[in-house]
Amino acid sequence: AAEIAELQYQRAIETAQFNVTAAYFDLLRTLALRRIAEEAVRRAESNLRDARNRLGKGVAVRNDVLRAEVLLGDDKLQLVAAERAIGVAKATLNEAIGSNVSGTTSVADVRQEPAFCLALADALQLAADNRREFAAALRSIRSAQTGRGVAAADFMPRINVSGAANFLGPQDKERMLLDGGVTVEISLFEGGRRAARVHQADAEIRGAIAQGQEICNRIALEVNTAWLEVKEARERITLARTTLSQATENRRVVGDLFRKGNALPTEVADADLIFVRAEQNDATALYVYQTTLARLAYALGIPLERVAEMCEVPGCTQPADAGGSGRTLPVVPTHATSQGDTADARVPGVTSALPCVATFGRPAVGTSSANTAPAAVNNAK
Repeated sequence: AAEIAELQYQRAIETAQFNVTAAYFDLLRTLALRRIAEEAVRRAESNLRDARNRLGKGVAVRNDVLRAEVLLGDDKLQLVAAERAIGVAKATLNEAIGSNVSGTTSVADVRQEPAFCLALADALQLAADNRREFAAALRSIRSAQTGRGVAAADFMPRINVSGAANFLGPQDKERMLLDGGVTVEISLFEGGRRAARVHQADAEIRGAIAQGQEICNRIALEVNTAWLEVKEARERITLARTTLSQATENRRVVGDLFRKGNALPTEVADADLIFVRAEQNDATALYVYQTTLARLAYALGIPLERVAEMCEVPGCTQPADAGGSGRTLPVVPTHATSQGDTADARVPGVTSALPCVATFGRPAVGTSSANTAPAAVNNAK
């Protein structure tokens, strides 16, 4: 119970750290979107003034003005939504750090985008090395196995050895009396009570193995999901950055054509709209990427700084794939089979009780006690 409470306490701390990190980057994202929306409103107002001036000079049609007004209204709606999102993000961050939800919070911008080169197999190995739930599951299995050994010992003979020494005083002839004995006790029949205890111990072992397998699968799912999210977010940054560069060039070209009288105001408005969407996608991709890195660190059970350090590998420019060290990915185990009624029944499957842990790979030298999980599984007999 104390160990479980300690695990829950440590995981609660990690959860709180992740919630603060995610709320922090979400606030940065909303602040960036508000800045983009404010700039979009200013450009839309300028386009509307140009459209009205051209209409007054008779070189534009009413539809140009209407379109500029619609785009301005849409940009203002985006600004209103951004203001609301900032309020929600600030309240969420204040709640995560334990501050007054309605308080004022200032944050510093963080725009890190390290190249992601951590392979999925290596991520799974890191989880096996750092998530304490693995070691706790193995200790639970060993404890259940010890209980089975105690229960099976009832079928063995009980040997009692006794001895005594007596000294007779002067009233008789002084002498020393020594006696000893060995008794062997064999219980022939107890109505199935001993066999029931063994079967109960077997059930406890199978229950511990099933619980350990559930932990393995849950952590493997968390790592796989977080890893795929990071990979997707990294690819989104690359695509968003390319799109933003193209949208910037398109806006410049259309602006030059408009100043020369070779483009319509609606074309300028469309170029601005494309540019705004590209800016929004770029800002969102950046902060979502940093959030997904934090989620991956949370799934691996390591600080965010370690993930960032692993991403900053010389020559690493492309997102990692599912390869890496060539380790086998987690698989569904062969569960322990039911046992007969004999006293010396064994519980098969213990040596591969947590194969999803064993397939994470060999733990690194010098790691914590949780790092011995794969090897300990093979020795849990």
